[in-house]
This record gives sequence, structure tokens and C-alpha cells, in this order.
Amino acid sequence: MTYEKMRAAFLPVSIYDSNAENLGNELVTYGEEIDLLYDDLDEMFRERFISTATDRGLSVYEKLFGPVRTDLSSAERRARLMLRMNLGEGDFTLAGIRRALDSFGLDCTIDEYPELGKLNITAVGDYSKREQAYIKSEVSRIIPVHLEFQLTFNTLTWSQIDALNLTFAQIADQDLTWEELDERTNS
Repeated sequence: MTYEKMRAAFLPVSIYDSNAENLGNELVTYGEEIDLLYDDLDEMFRERFISTATDRGLSVYEKLFGPVRTDLSSAERRARLMLRMNLGEGDFTLAGIRRALDSFGLDCTIDEYPELGKLNITAVGDYSKREQAYIKSEVSRIIPVHLEFQLTFNTLTWSQIDALNLTFAQIADQDLTWEELDERTNS
């Protein structure tokens, strides 16, 4: 495509005449290389914007906030990044915090205690230890500093603890710390 445009532009000055084979090959090479540059530019512009980015561009943006999420579809990755990128300083309401937590896929419930300045965030999905570490890091970056918060992962509810039919002595015999008690799960 570029070759034809260049050849047409040089025709009036007869620099790349059809009987000058080596010069014609030079023009073909220039045209091919310029076409490759245009292709790279097209990709660069596409990957620059979250709404049009594919794996390469999305990965760059995701690295700003944590791990690359190739386990998700491009549409889900874009949606999460858009949520994250659109957080503003006025978004530290409960709804804004919810959007921020949604931006990295945390499935959770939030209990708010405004009179105490506290939040309890309970992750209800199953997360690996690595995912939990990432989530803890991100939540601590998102929650405003004036709020105290507790983050727990898929812990047992009081009814589930009661269903274990353990006495206080049996629980004490497990010799668990308070943190270990808080982190008990069904598994």
C-alpha cells in the first residue's frame, strides 16, 4: 500500500523508473518497512486505551495494580480496570469502597459501623493464600486511613461453629491463636 503511494509520488520526477530494478527493489523494501511501522502504530494506539486494549495492553495496566489476570476474559479485565481507574478522591463512601473492592474481583459482604469508624469485610469466595495476600494488600490501600477495618476470608459463621458441637475445653485444646480462630473455614 505505501509502496504504491511512494511510487506514484516519485513518478513525475522519474527517480524510480520501471527500468531501474535495484531502485525499484529499494522502494519496495521501504514500503514494506513503513507498512510494518504503521501496523505497530495501530497496535500501540489500540493497546493504549483500556476500552480497545487486548491482552498486551490490559496486562500493562493490570501490572499497575497487581497481578496480570489472564484467567479472566478481556471484557471482565476491562471492566475491572475501568472501575479501578475511575476511582476518585470522593469515592471513599461505602458505595465507592464497594466499587474499589469489585475492581479486583473481591466477592464480599461489608458491615459498616459508622459510630465506631469500623468496617468488617468478609470475603465469601474461596481464595488461595496468594490471592488472600494480594487482596489484603489492595484492601489496605483502598480503605481510608481514618477507618479501622477487619478483613476475613470465608470464615465460619456462628451457626457453623455451633454445629461443630465443640465444648470450650475442646476448642481450647486446639491451642489456636485468636487470628487462627478467626480464619477457620469449612475445609
